[in-house]
Amino acid sequence: MFNLLQTASDDQTAIGFCVLALSVSALFVFISFHLGPAGRRMRELEQKKSELKKMPPVSAETYRSHDRAA
Repeated sequence: MFNLLQTASDDQTAIGFCVLALSVSALFVFISFHLGPAGRRMRELEQKKSELKKMPPVSAETYRSHDRAA
């Protein structure tokens, strides 16, 4: 690794560290999103969606009977 740093030019080393810094920053954003309130809301929304999928489908006849009752 250190031999690679010695053979690379200054520009190549700077670009490499910029890519590394961007990657680490993206990792921090990813982690903070999933641990923060936005990630919590997203998990709650996904949980509600999965609960809705578990419910039995409602037929058109059910809607018609509600319309007649009103």
